[in-house]
Amino acid sequence: MVLHLIMFSALAFDNMMVLRDKEDQRIEIIADIVGENLKTNGWNNILCFGHLPDNFYKKVKNLNLTFSISNIDVDDDYYVEDAVPYHSNVVIIDCLNFEQFEDVMTKVVSLPYWHPLSHVILYYHTIEDKKMTAKLFYILWYYKAINAIIIQYNDLEDLFLVSYYNPYISEHYQLKYVYGCRMTKKIGMPFDNFETGFSCEEGCEKLPIYSKIRTNFFGTCLGYDTFSFYYNDTAVLRNVNLFENKVRNFHGYPLRAFGVEVLPFLEIRNHSDGTYTLHKRDAMIWNTMSEIMNFTINLSPAEGKIKKPFDYDLNIQMNFDFSNRKFDLFLFPVYLFDLVIVHVDYTFPYKESGVCFLAHRADFETILFDVKLLLNNINLVVQFLLCLLCSWFVFFIFNMEQRGSISFDQAGKDFVNTVRLILSIGLYNPPKRNSFRIYLSISLWCFFVLNFSTQAAIISFFSASKRGKEVDTYDDIVQKGYLVEGMASPDVILPDDKEVFRTINSRMVPNKDLFGCVNKMNNDTRRFCLLDCAVSKYLERNKMNEKGQQFLHVAKDRAHSHYLNMILQKNSAITEIYNKYVLAIVEAGLVTKWEQYRYNDIKEEAPVRPMGWEDVEGIYKCYILFLVLSFIIFTCEVSIAVLVKIKNHFFKKIKQWRKHTTKRHKDK
Repeated sequence: MVLHLIMFSALAFDNMMVLRDKEDQRIEIIADIVGENLKTNGWNNILCFGHLPDNFYKKVKNLNLTFSISNIDVDDDYYVEDAVPYHSNVVIIDCLNFEQFEDVMTKVVSLPYWHPLSHVILYYHTIEDKKMTAKLFYILWYYKAINAIIIQYNDLEDLFLVSYYNPYISEHYQLKYVYGCRMTKKIGMPFDNFETGFSCEEGCEKLPIYSKIRTNFFGTCLGYDTFSFYYNDTAVLRNVNLFENKVRNFHGYPLRAFGVEVLPFLEIRNHSDGTYTLHKRDAMIWNTMSEIMNFTINLSPAEGKIKKPFDYDLNIQMNFDFSNRKFDLFLFPVYLFDLVIVHVDYTFPYKESGVCFLAHRADFETILFDVKLLLNNINLVVQFLLCLLCSWFVFFIFNMEQRGSISFDQAGKDFVNTVRLILSIGLYNPPKRNSFRIYLSISLWCFFVLNFSTQAAIISFFSASKRGKEVDTYDDIVQKGYLVEGMASPDVILPDDKEVFRTINSRMVPNKDLFGCVNKMNNDTRRFCLLDCAVSKYLERNKMNEKGQQFLHVAKDRAHSHYLNMILQKNSAITEIYNKYVLAIVEAGLVTKWEQYRYNDIKEEAPVRPMGWEDVEGIYKCYILFLVLSFIIFTCEVSIAVLVKIKNHFFKKIKQWRKHTTKRHKDK
């Protein structure tokens, strides 16, 4: 009996030693996987969850990394107050079976050292069937662990089983095992447990791209593959990329996207075959990314909303749907101040902006002679008259010295020479005294119509001196008292720390349509639009009215400095690659190039037309006015001459009558 006990004990001891040796082999393999797949991303921590043997830590201690160790048993943890989140390069989860897996995942994702983009290694001690393995991967995908593998083992055959997965499976790319997985409750609702909360079925026939299961139940077509090798044949690990970067090549996977047409920055063209193509600046960003990462864009989440005006309320709702992973991409950008969403990543900013006031450009004066305008430019008028008088005086003094006498006739000739000098009008023969009034009319006509330099000076005077004051400050806006319209975002409202801000905010009228206020400004100059500065400056340069004129003006005062960002889901695997390429795009100046020069085609918006009466009306008003003055002067001169002749004739008749009367008296 004693002998049997001794033999049984020895056999049990031998089996224990064999199991321990096999466990040591498995642990060494896991340590090798950790060492060969470290990411060079600056994350210098390894999170170990579960009861990993000491041999593991001895094996990886030469990696020069820090270790965070935790377990399901709360008593085994040291309480750390206000622990700083320290992303782990590798997360190793030691788990016995599916029942324990729920407790493990629930706690591990709550640790400050967990990060879904880490290399997650699930060391699973039970060999599950294919459907349960797919379910394990889907739960990892629910927690966004895209770089995850499951390690299982078979000690009876000394086999090591390693499984890896990809959530982006389509007809263009598949792995060995394909399963359609989904949540049993809608996104956002709490599930009871892992067993009933998640479901997987073989094949993806029930999960087409337009399926509501994808939208409401986080449905996905998931594929995985498993390869096995013996404990002593670890060389196979070098031939398999266990943590392949899945977003570097989507293999044509259709990412579901939401986007509405926001001209001029995002144009969505609907073709006769039912497909869509994206154009303009924001579309070029996504088109470039789709080529780089090899994915396609599916606009099914935006069906029926694509061509509708930009609605801010809809934008908010779709932002939250996007953060809850109801679709994959958000095509048009948002600003950091617009919404505080904790479940999204803000990408690399490609436009610096703020909140600006868009006003109507100051019009030209339509009244040719305005007393107020004349008073504002009285210095210019006085300078011109003094110049004319001084030049005339020079001619007058010169001729007086030459002739030795003062003559009013010569003073008139000096005035003609002065006008001729100022106008640069060269006449072959000096004007005669009898033709002075004719020359005066011709010279005035030449002054306003023929002489190029004079016309240029007049045009410059009308375009620059007669322009009204632009609205540039908050005080100007308050003084005008016009209607103020802005986006229906509470963050667009100006700060409440100044009286001028409170006055403007009290006049604010919310507008859901992004360009609704701008379109109204075509026919209404008595309004202001509170809009993003980058958009406002683009519209100021490129948006024309029906006459082909730039009619918008951006005030210099601005508020809420911010940056233009695309958004991706929180801890998205796309963010790193997206930022890398957008940074290169911005540095190359392509974003600016993609902002087309014109708001619309110039041939459609501002066709070339001949000059109309309104273009030269001001000059001809001047011409007609001086022509009228010349005619009045001419009439006065003719009238004076006629009166003089009548007077002379009358005096001659009187003289003759007197002479005849005197003669008659003498004869008598």
